[in-house]
Amino acid sequence: MGTVQEIVEPQCQALNLSDSQRCTSQATAYDNLFCRFHARQCFGLYMGYKRRNAELDALAAQEPEFLRASKIPRASHTFEGITSEDHIRDVHEYLFKQYVLLGKVISARKLHHKHFFSLEMDYGHKAYLDKLVSTRHSVLNALENLERRTTQLLYEEEKWFTWVRQVQDDEDQNREKEQKKVKLEAALFRRHWREMEARLAASREKEDRKRQEAYLDEVWKERMAADSDAEGWDPIEDMLEEDRQRYLDLIRHFLWMDPPAREGVAVQEPDGQPEKAPEPAQETGAAHGDGEQPPSGSAKKTKKRGGKKKNKAGQSSVVASQIASGTPIVDKLAASTAAKLKSENRKMKQELELNKARIESKEEIYKRLREGVKKDYSHVDGPMIVGTANNPHELIDRTAPVKDEDISKLIADITEIKMFLFCRQVMSHPALLPAALRANSVEEFLSDPSIADSDLRDLCLQVEQPTYEALRDACADFVRGDEPDDDDRNHHEDKVDLRPAAEYIRDQIRYDDLGHDFPIRALSALYRESNPSQKQLLDAVSSESEAKENERKMKVRICGRTIWNYASQRSMARSGWLHFSIMAKDCEFQDAIGLCRNWDEFFELHILTLWQYFPASKWTGWSGNYLTEELTQLGFVPFYMDTSAREHTTYNHLGSLSRKMLRRQHIITESRNYVCAHMKRNDPVTRRFIQYAVMRPGEHFILVRDGIDGRIVVAPDKKHRWLVRSRRGVTATGRNQHDDNWYIELAVDPGFFAVTEMARDWHFGFDSYYEIYMWDHVPGQSPMDLYHRINEMLSKARRIRGHRDKYAHMKHIMETLTREQDTKRVRQIKPGENAKSLYDEYPGRDAEFWIKTTKSGPMIRTNEDIAPGVSPYLYYNDTDAAEDAVLFEEELQEGFPENMPFREINNPLRQLEESRLPLNVMNRTIKHLEDSMPPELAKAFGVNRRLDGAGEESTGSSRSLSEFQPYVPGCGQFPYSVPPIWEQAYKGIASAARDAERARLLKRLSFSSARLKLSDDEINGMSGTQEIMERDRSYVYKDSFHLGDLEPGAQDRYKEAMDLIIGVQKYQSPRPDAHLDWAWFCMELVDWVSLELYYDEYDPEPLSPWPHRYIVQDIVQAFTTMGLFFPGVRETSIIQEFLESEQGKGFKFSKIFDAAYRCSKRPDVRTRTSCSYRPKAFWKDWENLYGGEKHWQDEYPFDWAMTVKPIIAKLLQATRSLVPGFATASIEPHRPGQLDLFIKFYNLDEYWQNVPPTFIDYKDWPELLPAARHFASKCKANGKLARFTLLRLWSAPHFYPLMMTLSRRPSASFVDPTGRVWEWKFIPKDMALSEWSIHNAVLLRLGYLREQMMGLGLGFQVPPAEKKLAEVKFSGQDKWQRGRCEMDERVVQRGDLVLVMGEDERDLLRWSTVVTFALQTKPWSKEVDLWKSFVNVDLDFLEGLDEFWLD
Repeated sequence: MGTVQEIVEPQCQALNLSDSQRCTSQATAYDNLFCRFHARQCFGLYMGYKRRNAELDALAAQEPEFLRASKIPRASHTFEGITSEDHIRDVHEYLFKQYVLLGKVISARKLHHKHFFSLEMDYGHKAYLDKLVSTRHSVLNALENLERRTTQLLYEEEKWFTWVRQVQDDEDQNREKEQKKVKLEAALFRRHWREMEARLAASREKEDRKRQEAYLDEVWKERMAADSDAEGWDPIEDMLEEDRQRYLDLIRHFLWMDPPAREGVAVQEPDGQPEKAPEPAQETGAAHGDGEQPPSGSAKKTKKRGGKKKNKAGQSSVVASQIASGTPIVDKLAASTAAKLKSENRKMKQELELNKARIESKEEIYKRLREGVKKDYSHVDGPMIVGTANNPHELIDRTAPVKDEDISKLIADITEIKMFLFCRQVMSHPALLPAALRANSVEEFLSDPSIADSDLRDLCLQVEQPTYEALRDACADFVRGDEPDDDDRNHHEDKVDLRPAAEYIRDQIRYDDLGHDFPIRALSALYRESNPSQKQLLDAVSSESEAKENERKMKVRICGRTIWNYASQRSMARSGWLHFSIMAKDCEFQDAIGLCRNWDEFFELHILTLWQYFPASKWTGWSGNYLTEELTQLGFVPFYMDTSAREHTTYNHLGSLSRKMLRRQHIITESRNYVCAHMKRNDPVTRRFIQYAVMRPGEHFILVRDGIDGRIVVAPDKKHRWLVRSRRGVTATGRNQHDDNWYIELAVDPGFFAVTEMARDWHFGFDSYYEIYMWDHVPGQSPMDLYHRINEMLSKARRIRGHRDKYAHMKHIMETLTREQDTKRVRQIKPGENAKSLYDEYPGRDAEFWIKTTKSGPMIRTNEDIAPGVSPYLYYNDTDAAEDAVLFEEELQEGFPENMPFREINNPLRQLEESRLPLNVMNRTIKHLEDSMPPELAKAFGVNRRLDGAGEESTGSSRSLSEFQPYVPGCGQFPYSVPPIWEQAYKGIASAARDAERARLLKRLSFSSARLKLSDDEINGMSGTQEIMERDRSYVYKDSFHLGDLEPGAQDRYKEAMDLIIGVQKYQSPRPDAHLDWAWFCMELVDWVSLELYYDEYDPEPLSPWPHRYIVQDIVQAFTTMGLFFPGVRETSIIQEFLESEQGKGFKFSKIFDAAYRCSKRPDVRTRTSCSYRPKAFWKDWENLYGGEKHWQDEYPFDWAMTVKPIIAKLLQATRSLVPGFATASIEPHRPGQLDLFIKFYNLDEYWQNVPPTFIDYKDWPELLPAARHFASKCKANGKLARFTLLRLWSAPHFYPLMMTLSRRPSASFVDPTGRVWEWKFIPKDMALSEWSIHNAVLLRLGYLREQMMGLGLGFQVPPAEKKLAEVKFSGQDKWQRGRCEMDERVVQRGDLVLVMGEDERDLLRWSTVVTFALQTKPWSKEVDLWKSFVNVDLDFLEGLDEFWLD
């Protein structure tokens, strides 16, 4: 049986050039491969690229001599050797021709292979094609380098060369690979297939006409007649022109330009009904896409800190390594970080396949604005309140519709913005820049034949897919018009650190565990690295750098439009942001944040978003919930938080089975709530907020980082920085409850910074901000506690005195906005429009609010700022203002700039406690560094760096730079050298003749071995020793003591006394040999108490007053202090000479010498009586308040708070004080009408139960006046006239100059009216039995002196027989029960008061000097108060004193 087989005609295997579809004609040529038409096309293409290949080969013979002689690869050639324009023209002509030929050969070969041999794999052909592509890329690089060199030669004297060079550099860095561009081009045409459909139809029609035989013959004859050398038809020119027109049509479509009419292409008129675009699967993309977050300019920018770019990959590796290594991290933080890392990886993988939504037409934008868009709440993670002034019910689902006239104006503006966007995109292409400068319009530019097709393709891709940054720049260009950016010097000030180098490095040492690059950051105050390859000087007020900044600003004409040659760096007007929100329709607010140039622009953008000014679906409620939105509204912008501490804090205990078999097991986890946020840098509100937060360590902790360089501004101690910790095992109770037993799972450290950086959803595009990290003190707390504290401190920082004041900082924005009643749309008030503004409507008198009556009370509805019954402490009030006047005293100074950085209260005690090096060692090291630095660095860091950016001639009323000088303990005094007065006397004694007795005296005192000065190397060598720490600490303590002295005029009087005493010690007598008696007198006193002038050793016992190296300094100071009041004694003649000299005549008539005047008025201070001895009636008002029905903080008397809060603030500046005590205010009988601070302690029994055996009740202290009368009568019997000195140890009105030990501080802590907890570092006078503390301290000092006089102290084994014993025993209880000595009848003590008695003036000078010496020597923290002491007086004077002076 036969088989019938159907014979099928062969089909042409070519693909149509018009639509790349398989040809359906019968194959009749080339062995039945192609139809006749495609056979001619194939042959024409083949002969065309062969001919051009031959032209390309022949072109090599025409290579210019410069290129032929050069050995440098063409792609990397800079053409620096060409100095002639003619040579450049020749080289450019050659390279350009080569570039064009290569492009045509490559295109023809690709077209030939794709459409005629797509089923065959010719690897040789592909290798050759790759070689041609590589060569063309090299030629392109050479052309760009040549254009750069041409620009440099032609315009090197012009100002605009800099920015041209810059855009060229940027283009080099952002160059995309050719393969990537090809894929993007294909995706481009897929996205816009509807717009290209008309052109494809026209192309098919044209190709069908070509199939006609007559047409083919005619074309063949025309081509043969035109070129006798042609061997075939070459359709590549038509195809290249077709591709070019497709690019041009797309660009016109993107720019909303009408396409020009061309033969064979039908232009369709829009019918007004927008064609429905294919909806994306998920509207989570940005302005131009869906799916993944688009790579906007800001999103792809890496955040800068300290002049260096952060390495995101590095951060990713840090986080990944933490997770991979098993480091316990809070689940929420780890999950968020992991998701962020996956998202970043997914973006990198899909970067080539970004699916951008097609650009909207005018009709589509009109419909969207007219109908409004559905709001996207996918980013909201908490409660949002509906029905408020800024979130009305009508706008809960959709944005407010825009009226037709406004839409027309917006569409017209957007059309112009698209042109600006196009011009700025053209400016980023160096190859297109010459053509753009020549063109008078966009259409003329697009018609320029000199523009390569590849450049058009790149431009088309950029215009179709602009970054958010480019879109923002275009909107800014449209808004600013012809106005350049304002010269803003504030950005210089933001980067200026006015702190001295010593303070800067001291802080870096303090926080070195929070940063791994301490050496770099520590020196960055002196020398900043702005470029990895070049160090540049940071001069904040350099006029030269400002001139360069201004030189680069100029306008250029691109495509007939005038545009500035730089993108705007100033804040964009709200109209520009409105255009941006419409054009970038799916942009999230987090992306817009990254485009803001400064904090003010961001904050205004947030406020406008809060009032729903923008018709954007994803901008509403961007902060996540109502609570964070309220904080952001007050200037505290959270970027990450974890408030799940209560859920994660667990205390599990497993009971023991038996005492012997298994002890009790504990599984404990403690977690703290924390918030990470931003606040404006160098802002008074931020400074106040940080200061308030630092003052409440009993409730929370705060860490602040500078956004510019990442340095730590303020941070708690390391032991307080944990966020999550756990404990497992047989621990956690009793004596095992130590921090060392906890396992820290999460802490605020560099790793935490990196993790939160990766986990957060957005970043600023600027760095002038502070990063704020706050966390609870107590674990497991409700997150609302932390929220309410932050809200309260922000309200106080903004000085909100009533609910309406919450809108005061938004007034300048709300006054320009109005709400349309029919649509509820918020828009800008038009010029001349009589519309009611938002500020008139919502904070107005008719507006009602829900507010609390007290901090913990119920809510009430009222239209008053502070309704009746509302606690006065709910808002900022006069008590807070009084406290701020102390904390921020500089703000009250006229001319003080607001943009100052935050600085901690910089009292000496803080510097001592937080510095790991002795302050003198630190200062000497930094001083040496500053002295040895180059002059340029000294200029950049010296005093000519001003606060206000003004010139040197501008002094104004700005803050004195002396406040920013480093603190030097003992500055102006003699901590490590003898006073000049002694140095002069020393040289005189050493060179003068002396008798045998005085020679023996000098030998006993080791006079020749005494050092006059310690060198810097010796001082630095003592670093870490107790000697230098105690020496430095003594000056720090005294300076801190006096900062806390709140007695009116006390600090001025102290300064006068110290200036007088130090002035005497610095005095250089013109007749030194005539005034050596005082030096011999001092040495006799030292010998009298059996000491030497200098000891090359140091007693580590803190209470021991000797031995040490500073005996000379102490005895000279004691002599000058007492010698001022003995003008009749011969040894004090040098002091009298000083008072008559030019240096001392200003002190001659000082009231310090007028004892009668000083005792005539009682000091205006509270008494020293401690709470142990206060009568119950004194605390009656407080007890009634504390025991009342309402909380005492809500009912605290206003006048009490006005008194207490400023006093505590002043003590904070002095001691930086953390609760058994409560701060109250009361009036004492001797000060009627004057309230003062008193602390009521409730732990009195604890003190009475632990009194030492040597305790003496103050009622049993010796009376001074009877002892003086007894001594006077005894002297009178011997024919002598007794003289007296009444020495009072200095103390502040509220504390004694005695340090509180760490173990005793909690027992003296107290609560202030606002609930803040404080602890004293010095012994407060209100502390139970504080009188005994000062009495015992003075008793110990006198006891050591008594030991020396009895021969029982330093250098003695057996008491010498020649020591005189007194007949009268010491009248008070004596700690040193070792017999009697002469001192017992000459010195009597009562608390901080010492009575010294002498038989005559010289004898009294001797005793007064040695007692003062004993009181003021090591550890050098106590001082005699000359203004409250009476030196060299008689008995009648003592008897005439008020009893206050004798108590």
